[in-house]
Amino acid sequence: MRNKGLIIALTVVVTALCAYFLFFTYVSRGVQQKAVAYATKNGKLNEGERQHYLDSVWRAPVFGPFTYREVRQSELGLGLDLKGGMHVTLEVSPVEIVRAMSGNSKDPAFNKALADAQEAQKVNSSTPFTTLFAQAYQRLAPSKPLATIFANTTNKSRGIDINSSNEKVIGAIDKEVEEAIDRSFNILRTRVDKFGVNQPSIQRVKGTGRLQIELPGVDNPDRVRKLLQGQAKLEFWEVWNQNEVAPYLVTLDQQLSAKLAAAKAAPAAAATPTTDTTATAAATGDSTSLAAQLAKKTKAGKTAADSANANKPGVLSKLFTMPGRLGVNLRDTAAMNTILRSPEAKATLPPTLALLWSLKPTTIDKQEYLELIPVRKTRDGVPMLSGEAVNDARADIGQSGQPEVLMNMTPAGSRKWAKMTAANIGRQVAMVLDDYVCSAPVVQGEITGGGTSITGSFQIEDTQDLANQLKAGKLPAPTRIVEEAVVGPSLGKEAINQGLYSSLAGVVIIMLFMAFYYGRAGIVADIALLFNIFLILGVLAQFGTALTLPGIAGLILVMGTSVDANVLIFERIREELDHGLSLTDAINKGYSRAFSAIFDSNVTTMLIAVILGFFGTGPVQNFAITLGIGVLTSFLSAVFVSRLIIEWMVKGNENHPMTFSTAISRNLFKNLNFDIVGKRKLAYTFSTVFIIVGFALMAYQGGPNLGVDFKGGRAYVVDFNKTMVASDVADKIRPSFQDAGLEVKQYGSPDRLRITTGYLAEDESPAADAKVVAALNQGLQAYSADAPVIKSTSKVGATIADDIKRTSVLSLGLTLLGIFVYVLFRFEKWQYSMAAVVALFHDALLVIAAFPIARLFGANYEMDQIFVAALLTVIGFSMNDTVVIYDRIREYLRENPKLTFAQVVNPALNSTFSRTMITFTTVFLVVFVMYVFGGETLRSFSFAMIIGVIFGTYSSLFIATPIILDTYGKKEERERLARGEDVTGVDAGTPKLSQANV
Repeated sequence: MRNKGLIIALTVVVTALCAYFLFFTYVSRGVQQKAVAYATKNGKLNEGERQHYLDSVWRAPVFGPFTYREVRQSELGLGLDLKGGMHVTLEVSPVEIVRAMSGNSKDPAFNKALADAQEAQKVNSSTPFTTLFAQAYQRLAPSKPLATIFANTTNKSRGIDINSSNEKVIGAIDKEVEEAIDRSFNILRTRVDKFGVNQPSIQRVKGTGRLQIELPGVDNPDRVRKLLQGQAKLEFWEVWNQNEVAPYLVTLDQQLSAKLAAAKAAPAAAATPTTDTTATAAATGDSTSLAAQLAKKTKAGKTAADSANANKPGVLSKLFTMPGRLGVNLRDTAAMNTILRSPEAKATLPPTLALLWSLKPTTIDKQEYLELIPVRKTRDGVPMLSGEAVNDARADIGQSGQPEVLMNMTPAGSRKWAKMTAANIGRQVAMVLDDYVCSAPVVQGEITGGGTSITGSFQIEDTQDLANQLKAGKLPAPTRIVEEAVVGPSLGKEAINQGLYSSLAGVVIIMLFMAFYYGRAGIVADIALLFNIFLILGVLAQFGTALTLPGIAGLILVMGTSVDANVLIFERIREELDHGLSLTDAINKGYSRAFSAIFDSNVTTMLIAVILGFFGTGPVQNFAITLGIGVLTSFLSAVFVSRLIIEWMVKGNENHPMTFSTAISRNLFKNLNFDIVGKRKLAYTFSTVFIIVGFALMAYQGGPNLGVDFKGGRAYVVDFNKTMVASDVADKIRPSFQDAGLEVKQYGSPDRLRITTGYLAEDESPAADAKVVAALNQGLQAYSADAPVIKSTSKVGATIADDIKRTSVLSLGLTLLGIFVYVLFRFEKWQYSMAAVVALFHDALLVIAAFPIARLFGANYEMDQIFVAALLTVIGFSMNDTVVIYDRIREYLRENPKLTFAQVVNPALNSTFSRTMITFTTVFLVVFVMYVFGGETLRSFSFAMIIGVIFGTYSSLFIATPIILDTYGKKEERERLARGEDVTGVDAGTPKLSQANV
C-alpha cells in the first residue's frame, strides 16, 4: 500500500478533529440537562426557568475557555423538523424602492410599467424585477427616458441627472435594491436575536432578494410574522448625562440589594438554587459605589469603579463592569435585562428614561461589553426626528484621511435637526434603529442645512454599516413571507424517534448482512461503516450544519452506498483468489482493480450532491450536504481504512486467516452464464409499456400529484382524538375554501390528517394567511367534539413555487449533462455517454410513472422537493451500477483487444452480477427500513427510492449496456467482418474468457 504513513496520519488527524467537535455536542447536552434539572420542580418542567438558566450561562465558560454560546455554535445541531420551530423565507420587494426613488411619481407610464413588471414576475420569477420594469417602461413610453422620472434632488448623489441613459438609471436602481436587501438582512439579524431562541439562523439566498430565517422552538408564529415584516424604525433621541441618571440607578441598586439581602435571610429562599449569573450579582454592601462609578473620574480618566471596588458593590453596580462607560459584560446582558424589566426598575426609573443597548459590542482587554445608552424619551413617545428626515447617508473618507459617514437631511428634517443639535451642543444624540442604538455621537455645534459628518474610531466597514442603518427609514424595503413552515415540538420529537429508529435499523441490517455474506471481511466493512458515520457527524458538527430529517435520509443512504466500495473490493479479491493468487496478492490486486470503478462512482455521486446543494433549498440542501460529505468520508473509510485493518489482520493473525466469504455465500453467483443482452428487446418493451401506462394514468388522474413546493399554497397537519376518514373531512371543509384545490390525507397515523389547499395561493399577505386559517377552523367546527389541533403549518408562495419547479428541471438537466461529459471523458466514446444518459432518463421516467400507478392502489404520494432529491439520488445509484459494468467492459477489451464489444458484454454483465445484486440488496434494505420507520415526511422520498433502486438495477443490466451494443457494438462487428476478421470463434457467453490476463 503506497503512502501508508501519510494515510495513517491523515486518518488520525481527521478522527481527532471529528472527536473534538463532537465533544462540543456532548458538553452542550450536559448544560441542557442541567437546565432541565434546575427548572424541574415536583416533577414539572418550568420552561421559563429552563430558558432563564440557559440565558444565564450563555456568555459564561462551560468547557475550558469556551462559553455556552461558542459551544452551541460548534455542536451538531438539530433542524427545525427534529426539534420544532419556524422556517420563513422573506422576499424584499423592490417595488416600493423604485417608487420611492421616483419621488412617488404619478406618471401613468411609470405606474403601468410597475404593475406590468409585477405581473410578469409571477410567470418569470428568475428575471430581476428591475429588468422587467425597464422592458415594460420601454414598451409603454419608448420616446420618454427614465431620467425624466428619476432625475431629482434625492438621486443626484446617486449619479442620476436629466441626461442619464436608461441603462445608467436602472444600474442606480439595482444598486439601491441591493443595498436595501443588505439593510434588511442586517435589521432582521438584529430582530432575530430578540426572540431569545437558541441557534437562530438567517442567511441570504444567493442571486435573489430572499432571506431565509430559522427560529427553533418559537411558540408564537404570529409575533414572528409581525416582527419580521415590520418596517424598520429609525429615531433620533437626546441622551441623559451620566451624572443625571446616576441618582436613579443608585436608588434602584439600593432597593435590589435590600431585596436580595432579605431573600437570603429567609430560610426557604436560602435553599433555592441560583444560576451562575444571579450568583455574581449576589453581593451586597455600600451601593453608593454605583454613584462613584457613574459620576466621579480618576486621574487616569477611568471611573472610580474601574480602579477598585473597595466597598462591595450592590446587585446592579456589580454588573456595570465596562471600563469608563455604562455597560456590562456580554455574559451579563440577560441578568441586566431581568433587572430592567423588574417592578423595582419600573417604579424607580422615570418614564422619560430608556436604557437602550448599543447595536454592536465593544472589545476591551479581550472582553466583550455591551453599552447601555440612557436615552431621553418624550412623554408621548414621539421622537423629534425619525428616519423619514434622512435624505441620504453614505460612507466616505474625511479630510484627515479617516473613515466617516456623511448624512443629508430633507428640508423639513434639516430645520428640526438644526434645532435639536443647537440644544445639545456638547451632549450625545442617539441614533436608534429598532430600539438599538447604532451610534450616539457628541454634537460639536449647531448643524444647519442638514449636511452632517459623523466621525469617530471607525473602520471602513463600520461606516458602511452605519450608513446603511441611517438609510433604513428613508427607502422602504418591505418584506413579504413567500415560504413558511411551522413545526410543533411534539412533531419534532416524533421525527427524532423516526430518524433514530430508521438509522439504527439501517446500520444493524447492513452490518448483519455484510458479516453474514463476507465473514471476517464483512466485519471489517462494518467497522469502516461505523467509522464513516462517525466522520460524517463530526464534519457536520465542524461546519455547524444542523441535522434534519432529510439529512438523516442522506445519512441512511450513505450507509447503503458506502459499503458498495467494500463490496466491489471484496468481489474482486474473491475473483483473484479463485484464480489461485495468494491472499496478500489477491488483496493488493483487488484493491487496485476496484479503485477506478469506485472513483468513477464517487465522482458521479458527488456531482449530484453539488448540483442539489447549489440549486436546492432548505431540506434538499441539507440532504445534499450530508450526501456530499458521505461521499468523501466513504472513500476514506472504505478504500483506505478498511485496507489498513485487513492488512493488519492478515499479518498478525496467521491462525485465523482473513475470509471473504461464508459457507452460504462461497458459491453464490458462481459460473453464471445468463444471456442478459439477449433479453434487451423484452426489457425495452416492458419499460415502454410501464411508462405509457403510468403517464396515461397521470393524465386521467388530473395531472401529477404535486406538493405545495411545486404548485404553491398552504398545508396544515391536524391532530384529532380519534381515527378520521380523510374523504369525509375533505367534504366538510371544501365549502369553507370556496371549492378551491383541496387534498386531505392521513399523515403518519389514523388520527392525523394533512390538509393542503390552493385557496388564496396567489395572495402571500398575512391577511390571506389569517383568512385561510379562519376558513380551515370554520370547516373543522363540524369536528369540534374530536378536538382538532393544528400541529404544523407550511406555506409556499406562487413565485417561489415557480422557482422550485424551474430549478428542479434545471438540476435534472445539469445532472444528465454532467454525467454525459464525465462518461465521455472517462470512456472516450460518445455511445457510452449516450447510453448512460438514456438509461438514467429512463429511470427517472419509470419512477415518475410509478407514482400514478401506486395512486391507483391507494398509495397517494406527493411529488415535492424531496422527491426531486430522490430522483437525482436514483440517477446516482443507477449510474454507479452502470459505471462498474462499463469499467469491466473496458478492462476486458484492453486485455483482449481481438474481442469485440458484442463478445465481452455478456461476460462483463455476468462477472459483475454478484456485485450488482449485493449492492442492490444493501441499498434496498436500507430504503425499505426508511420507508417503514422514517415517518410520513420521508414516505414519498423512500417510496421513490425503493422504485428507483429496483429499476436502477434493472436498467444497468438490461438498458444501458444493451443500448451500446445496439449503437456501437453491432457497428463494430460489421466493420470487422468487412475487414475479413473472425468475430465468431469465441464463446461470448462464458465469463471465463475475461480472465485470460491472470
